[in-house]
Amino acid sequence: MAVPGRHHRIAVVIPCYNSHETIAECLASVVMQTLQPSEVIIVDDGSSDGTWDLLHELKLVKYPGLRILCHDQHENYGSSLTRSLGIANANADFIALLDADDLFEPSKLEQQLAAFERHPDIVLCQDRKSTRLNSSHLVISYAVFCLKKK
Repeated sequence: MAVPGRHHRIAVVIPCYNSHETIAECLASVVMQTLQPSEVIIVDDGSSDGTWDLLHELKLVKYPGLRILCHDQHENYGSSLTRSLGIANANADFIALLDADDLFEPSKLEQQLAAFERHPDIVLCQDRKSTRLNSSHLVISYAVFCLKKK
């Protein structure tokens, strides 16, 4: 249960597959959070585009605390099992899920933790974000989830 004023550990779990072009910006959006996560776990789902090597380079150069996982023998098992592997390895009170081609708004974790603190009976919360590219383009909506692990 979230208790106001108590420090809660938040893990961000990012499943990725062939995300070489998007993963650096995705990670940057996590680092820019107004409330920093206690851990960031990326699970590679057998990428073949250089994502695996880039993840290790990013860990070495920018994100030393980054945890990088993969399936046995670097197999591809799909996003559900990949996400589940990250969740199973998280050591946190809350899990925030992020796809490798998406970005967090800067206060996403802070806002969702506040929602858990205001409503201690909830176990999952969702944000909706809509962006209008311009007056002639479609509105894009997406959802980002955060859930209690314990």
